[in-house]
Amino acid sequence: MINKLKDNISIFLKSKGYELKKLDYNHHLLLKNVFSTDYTKKVLISYLTTPFTSGITLSHTNLTECYTAAEIFRDLGFNVDVVDLNASVNIDFSQYEIVYGQGNMFEKAFESPSAHVIKKIYYGTGNNPFFYYIEAGKKLHNFYSEKKQFLPESCRLLGKSNSLPTTNSDAIICLGNDFCKKTYTSITPYIPIFNLNAFYFETVKLETIKRNIKYSRKNFLWFGSGGLITKGLADCIDFFTKNDNYNLHICGATPLEKRFWDIYNPIIEKQNNIINHGFVNLKSEKFLEIINQCSFVIFPSISEGGSPSLLNLMANGGLIPIATEACSVDIDQLGFLLEDSSVASIEKTITKLKMFSDDELEKKSIKVQEHTRENYTFDNYRKNLKSHLESCLSIL
Repeated sequence: MINKLKDNISIFLKSKGYELKKLDYNHHLLLKNVFSTDYTKKVLISYLTTPFTSGITLSHTNLTECYTAAEIFRDLGFNVDVVDLNASVNIDFSQYEIVYGQGNMFEKAFESPSAHVIKKIYYGTGNNPFFYYIEAGKKLHNFYSEKKQFLPESCRLLGKSNSLPTTNSDAIICLGNDFCKKTYTSITPYIPIFNLNAFYFETVKLETIKRNIKYSRKNFLWFGSGGLITKGLADCIDFFTKNDNYNLHICGATPLEKRFWDIYNPIIEKQNNIINHGFVNLKSEKFLEIINQCSFVIFPSISEGGSPSLLNLMANGGLIPIATEACSVDIDQLGFLLEDSSVASIEKTITKLKMFSDDELEKKSIKVQEHTRENYTFDNYRKNLKSHLESCLSIL
């Protein structure tokens, strides 16, 4: 299909007097020696090439995570090649001492004739995929039972299983707390496994947070991306539809899951208490306006990798988290832990909020912001990642 499209474009351009030059369509998928170093050892990072070709933005922490790993390997004496995790290019893996990352190209290292000598370090951006698939399968089943609609795309149940990396890598570094780590050790206790907290982007100045607690305590913010069923948005909408004395703000939810929105847009349009803001830039006035309206961030997700979306709201706005343990963030006394991702659990938890005075919630908000800004910094992430990579290299 792609080749046919290229041919058609070429024919059209030739008819207009232009010549279509042959391009290397893989040139941006595999980047060689991104820091132009001259070491004897080489590492291949299978993750994202975008940070090296287009720069780093605040759209997702994975851009920073990938670039940081590359910098650390450089500092440890490696020439660094980077390949897009979804690429399908021919690579001679025998030239690498280490292959690090995830995705299609990481899995290809296992198929290489040199697989037995290449050290493979899997970077898991969340709970063990096996844990995820089980929980996502349950969520999909429950949604179908209730709505009579089968939406695997909104549960991220399409694609590869990651079975090779999670069961046969030489070491695993996972993004999340001890809960996240246990989802790996419980399945593969024979693999060295390290975990580290995610980090937030500081985009809001503390003095700009000015909320009316009497109003904001009735306002909840869901802030996520794709996989709208597994990230709990369906359950949130179902709860707030039946409880219009509370308000739900939705930010970032992907519009690409069309069948999900075919179900929920007509419902939201009838509700005055559910507002879908779409994508919101973390540095925008709109973002500041929304977090000043809300006291809580609600995230009944079945699985997250340290949940930077939660951390961004906790650090920048002091929003009190209402989240599942599977978000892999240590909520402790900062917020409210959901028993699971169901509507019943959401209702039970939000009902408890009535027990807290305005003053108590304001103090909680301050504590949330201070704790997050102290413990979930990028500097801590970088230091821990470097320490884990050094440990991996010393034992492999």
